[in-house]
Amino acid sequence: MNEQTLEEIGEHIRLTRFSPGQLVIRAGEAAETFYLIVRGRAGVAGKRLGRTLREGDHFGEIALVDGGPRSATVIALDELYAIEIPGFVFLELLAQDAEFTRKIMASLAGRVRTLELAAGAQRSAPAADGWTWPIPGLA
Repeated sequence: MNEQTLEEIGEHIRLTRFSPGQLVIRAGEAAETFYLIVRGRAGVAGKRLGRTLREGDHFGEIALVDGGPRSATVIALDELYAIEIPGFVFLELLAQDAEFTRKIMASLAGRVRTLELAAGAQRSAPAADGWTWPIPGLA
């Protein structure tokens, strides 16, 4: 997000501090906010993928985009500072700022690829009953 964009949405955003161990968002809850990490680290726990987010990383976009509940729980691992952007502002940014939208899409694509690789590793072994895909390369 560039400085001009931050200036344009400045009245709607806020910098929030989270203490180590503090819950930021909980899986299953309704989404109202997008978060951009300014300083510190946050831990993400979902159904499978656990990872650490750092300065410049973001979270909270999935539920805002699809209108569903939060898909993961995020907890501050150390002192965490994050810019909070209300959902309606986030959605406006997606509609108006092509570069911002591309970055969000690239991030989501990266997560999908990571999940596909993890799932592929599990599927590469033959099924317990010995059945495999009839078409080579589809494991």
